[in-house]
Amino acid sequence: MARLAGGKKVSYLLNAFPKLSETFILNEIWELRKKGVSVFVAAVGRSNEKIVHAKAEAIANEVRYVGELCRKRKLENVMLAGFLHPLRLIQTAAFIRNRYKKGKRWKLQQALYLGGELIRNGVKHVHAHFAMEAAEQAMLASLSTGIPYSMHPHALDIYVRPRMLKDKMRYAKFVSTECEFSKRYLLDFFPGYPGERIFVIRLGIDMDMFTPKKKKTLEPGMKNGLSILSVARLVEKKGMIFLLEAVKKLSGDGIRVKATIVGEGPEYERLSTFITQNRLDGVVDLKGPRTADYVKNLFDTNDVFVLPCIVAKNGDQDATPTAIMEAMAMKVPVISTRVAGIPEIISDGCGFVIPEKDSNSLTAAIKKVAQMSDSERKTLGEAGRKFVAANCNIRIQGDKLVDLFED
Repeated sequence: MARLAGGKKVSYLLNAFPKLSETFILNEIWELRKKGVSVFVAAVGRSNEKIVHAKAEAIANEVRYVGELCRKRKLENVMLAGFLHPLRLIQTAAFIRNRYKKGKRWKLQQALYLGGELIRNGVKHVHAHFAMEAAEQAMLASLSTGIPYSMHPHALDIYVRPRMLKDKMRYAKFVSTECEFSKRYLLDFFPGYPGERIFVIRLGIDMDMFTPKKKKTLEPGMKNGLSILSVARLVEKKGMIFLLEAVKKLSGDGIRVKATIVGEGPEYERLSTFITQNRLDGVVDLKGPRTADYVKNLFDTNDVFVLPCIVAKNGDQDATPTAIMEAMAMKVPVISTRVAGIPEIISDGCGFVIPEKDSNSLTAAIKKVAQMSDSERKTLGEAGRKFVAANCNIRIQGDKLVDLFED
């Protein structure tokens, strides 16, 4: 079992908890604990989402919300961190004075609130997902206490809002990211940054949880119709409008399809309007937000997984969407686009990668899957599961993290 030496405790610092779209973080925390690692979970704030994953519910009572510490606790943390590290306190205050135009006092207080809490709980390393507020607080707490931190940037936080990203990278013990594309992007963003401090840690999939049931036989040529599944936050970069356009084309060609879309977000109204205006109400089902267990069951009852990601107008894009790897683990053929790190996970024989923002190519790819023989589709599914087991297995990725925390 990959325990950390001396019972070393690691803190996972999150922007908000719980988050329905962040199953990959929950998976990491649970896997590290399986390996005997003591994980202290803290968050900047609450998400207040109504639907919560079972794994999130199981740890909800132990999560420490830094912003909700009582006044007495905050004062004690300030005194604790300041008393133990007076020189670091002065250095952190100087850093904040030079880097921030406003809110300087508040930033120093935040650093000490979190720093004191980490000291109280015996934390020896902090890991922050997303290079946003949590990573910023981890950096300041590290400066004020000497407790090292690392961070895992994802997408919006580096492509669109790289706030203080160079500082966060500079002071981090290491940076992890889920694909080679993002690693190259970060090295281009920060010329001269040592590449050996950036590690590719794939978003891990629990292969035991995502084990497929026996699927029904699907005749070639869509004689008994084709069921399409897509799971994503309904935001521009997921490209859901192109899936709807493809479904419209397929239906217009007299092809029987049924599309199920799981997720919520600002694009919901736009998608709903498109469905109504194009008379696709009986063809496309917008399910809204659902738990991981619910989604897992959908993989067993659908024939192809489609996620036509795009580069949004503001530059935002996906790195490697977890849902694609979950579908592959469930032996579902996948179709996605040449965006960011997606081509790294949909290798030859696992599915199809098409140009972004191209509903014609998407329509053709869906037809190609539907016209395959049952054995051809099974070959795609087997190849997908084999790739995920070798490259995105949560057990393997968890071992890599343990080694980094230990080093």
